[in-house]
Amino acid sequence: YEMGVDVVIDGGQCKNPSTQQFLDAFDECNAEYIYVLPNNSNIILTAKEAKELYNDANIYVVETKDFGQAYSALSMLDTASKDPDVIYESLNESMEYAITGMITRSIRDANINNVDIHEGDYIGFCNKTMHVSNTSKLDAYYGLIKKLVNDEASFIINVFGKDVTEEEKELVNKHLQEIYPMLEVY
Repeated sequence: YEMGVDVVIDGGQCKNPSTQQFLDAFDECNAEYIYVLPNNSNIILTAKEAKELYNDANIYVVETKDFGQAYSALSMLDTASKDPDVIYESLNESMEYAITGMITRSIRDANINNVDIHEGDYIGFCNKTMHVSNTSKLDAYYGLIKKLVNDEASFIINVFGKDVTEEEKELVNKHLQEIYPMLEVY
């Protein structure tokens, strides 16, 4: 909400919101122009369906496929133009170069993208591409960052889950500052 978001529709893996939830959220916004950032490729179509059904506002669906794209778009949001089409284009441009990697625990043994995974390993992926698997959470993170950071990167934003300790956060930030001194780390 601190980034200017009026309504968040609860969702997550296997918990896609319905068209009605979008319509209710549009009503709650009570605005002339509403920008929707789905943050999941599985619900973009639902957001577009809700847009077609809603007549009380002008709805713009910014096709964000993950949290990183939405964060990037919102962090660069500039409403100075007052033109909703320009704002929409700006949101789309701002998310264009965002790369979002995620670390989670594996629930089964597998081999994905030639990465051997064992149940309980920490796995790192971007989009639908598996990049790393490791028994160490930090080593999985470091391996994923190494795969994703390129010469065009200018900053890294870390969003930590509830199971990450303060010590782990400090180690991550220290590691990033040592390995990528030219990047801004948040």
